Amino acid sequence: MLRILILTGKLASPIALSIASKISSDTGIKVDVGTLDIPVAALITTRDVLEYLSQRASEVKDYDIIIAPGLMIGDLDIVNRALGVRCYKGSRYIGDLPIVIDEVIKKGAQLSTSKPADSVLDILRKRDYSKILKELEESSRKTFSIGSLSIPLDPPPFRIFAEVNIEHPIEATIKNARRLIESGADLLVIGTHADSDDPDSVGRVLREIKKHYEIPLGIDSLNPREVEAAVSEGAGLVMNISRSFFDLVDRFGRDLAYVLVPETVEDPTAASRVKALKKDLEDLVNRYKAWKVILDPVIPPPHFGALEGLYAVA
Repeated sequence: MLRILILTGKLASPIALSIASKISSDTGIKVDVGTLDIPVAALITTRDVLEYLSQRASEVKDYDIIIAPGLMIGDLDIVNRALGVRCYKGSRYIGDLPIVIDEVIKKGAQLSTSKPADSVLDILRKRDYSKILKELEESSRKTFSIGSLSIPLDPPPFRIFAEVNIEHPIEATIKNARRLIESGADLLVIGTHADSDDPDSVGRVLREIKKHYEIPLGIDSLNPREVEAAVSEGAGLVMNISRSFFDLVDRFGRDLAYVLVPETVEDPTAASRVKALKKDLEDLVNRYKAWKVILDPVIPPPHFGALEGLYAVA
């Protein structure tokens, strides 16, 4: 029986164990997992691998192949020469390991000691994205729908809301909208400038889009007249509603979906924004009876307080 050892770091160990178990169950091949005392697999070096395997020298020689993380540092040839084993780099992403092992088992693919398996086996071409997406859709918990688009409670799957701002001539806006839709947007949002007052253009753009595409639509505007124009043309989402605009719920309906953002708070930290958003959500749901609500805490982007933002949301 073929025996395979997968090496990984502590954080990815549970995923590796799950993958190993499934491969063993599906193929009858013995697949074990070796967890190095390093949190992130990408930080593992050839020295780490050599030390780990040396401590288990008699055991590891029984494996037909040892697969290390694809993003680990260094060339594993030194490990193979030192211990007399067959140790190679796997895929960059642990979720692609089944593809790697399938290629090795069924097609005798040769892996590299220095390059990730992705570049050797052209894994991107072999991924069955349709199957992956179907499984994610079937297993996700749904909350509500915006038109034909269901919104998951705990992504993945993720939904892409693409926004196009109204420009003149309107044909330029429609051209940009088509580009976003054909690039894979799940929902198209029509946006306007802060001082805009042009409901006719909002309606025209939405009508033109509906002629050619069946896609859920939304509006991002501070002007109630523009929001009304969008809703009357079938927009099912109102973006960036804050406490000052809660009366829009009474005006335009509780069955619309709303993206709730916090009002300006005195303390600009992410924790303060999330705390304020929580209170606003309670009022929006309990007093105004909105039930299709997506929260946007407007946390700082990466490089500017990302950890603080994630901590606050958690």
